[in-house]
Amino acid sequence: MIKKNNLNLMIIYISTFCVGYFFSQVHIFEQRAVDAGLVLANIVNYPDDISPMREYFVKSWTSLHQISKIFLNFNWSFESISKLIIFVTAILYFVGIFLTINSTTKSIFISILIAILILVFQKNLGDIDYPSLVFSEHTYGMISLAMITCIFGLLFSGNFFFVGFCSSLLISIHPLVGIWISGIIIISLILNKYYLKVTINKKKLITGYAVGIFFTFVSLAYYFILTPEFNSYFDLESYNNYMKYWEGHRNETEIHLEYLSKTLVLFIFCFLSLKVFSNNFTNDFRFGVLCVLVSIILSITFYFLYKSLLPNIPDFFIKFIPGRFAILHSVIGWPIILGILFVITKKFEGKYFIPINFSYILITFIILSYSISHYKVFIKLQNLFINDNSKQIMLTKEKKFWNTAKKIKFDGYVLTSFSSSTISMRKTLKPIILDVSSLDFVPYFPNTAKNMSLIIEQIYGISFNNPPADIKNKPFLTDENIKNNFESYPEEKWKMLSEKFNFHGIIIPVDWKIKLKPTTKGESFALYII
Repeated sequence: MIKKNNLNLMIIYISTFCVGYFFSQVHIFEQRAVDAGLVLANIVNYPDDISPMREYFVKSWTSLHQISKIFLNFNWSFESISKLIIFVTAILYFVGIFLTINSTTKSIFISILIAILILVFQKNLGDIDYPSLVFSEHTYGMISLAMITCIFGLLFSGNFFFVGFCSSLLISIHPLVGIWISGIIIISLILNKYYLKVTINKKKLITGYAVGIFFTFVSLAYYFILTPEFNSYFDLESYNNYMKYWEGHRNETEIHLEYLSKTLVLFIFCFLSLKVFSNNFTNDFRFGVLCVLVSIILSITFYFLYKSLLPNIPDFFIKFIPGRFAILHSVIGWPIILGILFVITKKFEGKYFIPINFSYILITFIILSYSISHYKVFIKLQNLFINDNSKQIMLTKEKKFWNTAKKIKFDGYVLTSFSSSTISMRKTLKPIILDVSSLDFVPYFPNTAKNMSLIIEQIYGISFNNPPADIKNKPFLTDENIKNNFESYPEEKWKMLSEKFNFHGIIIPVDWKIKLKPTTKGESFALYII
């Protein structure tokens, strides 16, 4: 698809690197996958199995944890690894969008422009039960969506070796999504054989799969060899209470009509490219469109079946969040629509009063008009890219607090609130008893439900089978839910809870007035030692 000369390749390589660098600087999200890397690398050591966090961190199979561990072993900082993940994510998105647009327009300039602007505006078809995580701290959903976007772009451009490689490698990153896209490609190959009948380089596709599967197998073997046994046990009552009162993604009954309407537009454009204007597209693009159509049909079918069967759907299927698959065409949707619109418009140039090169004018007008109407996004990104002095002063003050907290030695866990959960482990390198900002790992590790329920009820003072209305079916505890309970506990209760649950540090917002004397204070948080 790309006219291979030195100038074109240089433009593409430089653009790709610059995009990755820019977004890694403006989207400074500390990645949750690196948290598990800290535990796997024995930088953060969990003393026992009281906390469900250790089982979650250690028993989660994803190569993202393993790669984070490797970089941490080479003394990379948490922030540097997080930036690297955003860097790779931006490149995957950029390549996928660029290849999709270039496979229709054949224009490197338009392809680069659209790819950059979609990432700048984080433009997608929207959210469904499972959100479109373009750039986020939630590494797993973000990376898997970026990989899927890249895989579709590779399909459109006929890079079948890398299609196979990325699809099989994705299994090691996000097993469910990796298996899904591999299944979509297999089904599409079968349908292509009997209906579309376009020529596909299956040899390269299989070779790519073989190489990717090798790395995935190595990751899985590494996981099984090094993952220890746990003493936790399955408690049906605790698990059922979690699924009924805390689970958020899987209990959503709302039908997301806006997202579905946009998906319908994408489906119509894809259908037109195969049935009405098929001669105007390459075989590679048509096969890629077939894969998109198969993904849309299957994912939306699962989505409606899931909605109609709730709450009677078997627990085995609930764990998979069937609605997640409908989000996988979210980012690639608009590039496909714009690309097909370009080709259809070009077909009618010189006819029906449509001037020559109107397709270029139309696409340019669409992206420029959207950019002008959303110009504030550019200002926001500029401010993020340029360091603000007042922010640096604030960070310096906070750094002093965290350095002090890190140097103070004590046994056991750290107890945290919503606002201090993730940052406490990352800055002090001490284990937190529960990350109350993200409690959504229970469906994958049902044995963790029991200890989670004990911690939430006895330490945080919140009923596990009757949570407050504002957090029901939301897998987190807000600071507002916690503050009054913590402030009401007498010193004796703190000591009793400390002994029972083996936590000897508390990091909470500095303005909370609990009945303990702070050991050190910062601008935002205070540390208490029991």
